Amino acid sequence: MRDMPGASNGFGPKAPLNDGAVILADEEGGTIGRLARYCQEQGTIPRFPLKGFWWVKGRCLGLKSGDDLRELRAVIGQLKLYAAEIVATEGVGPYLRAMADIRHVSQEMFPNERMEWLTMEQAVKFTGRNPETIRKWIAAGGIPTLDDRWGFMVSREHLNIRMAIAYANRLRGARMAREKRNNKAA
Repeated sequence: MRDMPGASNGFGPKAPLNDGAVILADEEGGTIGRLARYCQEQGTIPRFPLKGFWWVKGRCLGLKSGDDLRELRAVIGQLKLYAAEIVATEGVGPYLRAMADIRHVSQEMFPNERMEWLTMEQAVKFTGRNPETIRKWIAAGGIPTLDDRWGFMVSREHLNIRMAIAYANRLRGARMAREKRNNKAA
């Protein structure tokens, strides 16, 4: 795939349009749709609507629209519920390999995809801190964020590092206070 940047459909500097990425997204969506239909036909998973997919002559070629991902997320949610059954289904190997290949290429094109991103709500649960504290950490620098038309996301890895630094600082402060007390007692 060639890397051909452009700009349309609401994509901008934080979410640049890339013809290769659009093709990759269609491949990913198409593979998900084909996997879901195959597993339904095999009786591995119950039938549910496969809305939001672009079907041509019975073959899923991608998503109908990249703007509304609710229907795709609903299908993925159903597939996640039956993941163990799907993996055990005879004949799913090519679908799973295709999806792994697509993820690999996508991560090569967009290294940020290697990071695990959290919504602010998830970041609050993960850290046990309030949103204002997380915003202060972000403002101080060192915590990558994504803010695009799909929402605001924070890097889990970098939050983890920030929490480790805060913990180390508390330990250092406690050690210094203990040493100060010991010096006064001596």
